[in-house]
Amino acid sequence: MIGAGKKMHPEKAEEVARYCDFFWIAAPARLVPVPELPSAWGLFEVDPDGRTAVTKKATKTKADKISREFTAALLRAASRPVDSDTLDSLLAARRIALDEQFTERVKAEAARLTRDATADAQHWSRLCAALGIDPQHLTFIEDATLMEAVKLAMHVGPERVRSVLEGMLASLDRIRAPLVNALAPVAEAKDAAE
Repeated sequence: MIGAGKKMHPEKAEEVARYCDFFWIAAPARLVPVPELPSAWGLFEVDPDGRTAVTKKATKTKADKISREFTAALLRAASRPVDSDTLDSLLAARRIALDEQFTERVKAEAARLTRDATADAQHWSRLCAALGIDPQHLTFIEDATLMEAVKLAMHVGPERVRSVLEGMLASLDRIRAPLVNALAPVAEAKDAAE
């Protein structure tokens, strides 16, 4: 992996590449100029979130057999202690970048939620105004009942709602007279008892 600010030394890497079927470089996006790579090398570009994208595919080469000298050099390099100052500075830079990304994501999400809540409040106010309802006097149950009624009206359409309501009124009118007639003796008896 090539870090930002590091210079690429293809001649040094070629010493290792000759033992590889495929040789890849992983580097921050836009750090390595593709035309400067040896023809067989591949390039992964890594974005700040750690996602990789293949910028140039590596081609298969005829790898040399690994020698004892190369194995010894590889083991010596692997056993060297990590420079703690370099590691600390890399970790600190990564932490700062992650903190900045997190802050930007939080700001963006807060802005989106604020926009959505404002739009929802405006829609609710327009709906209440259209229905002649004061939104300050609605309870949760009334809100739910109202939303179910609106949902039903939207589903069946305003003409069907009007037709159903007219049918209900006609039915009530048909049973009103018999009910009044049936209740008349009860009302007369009540009046007589008083």
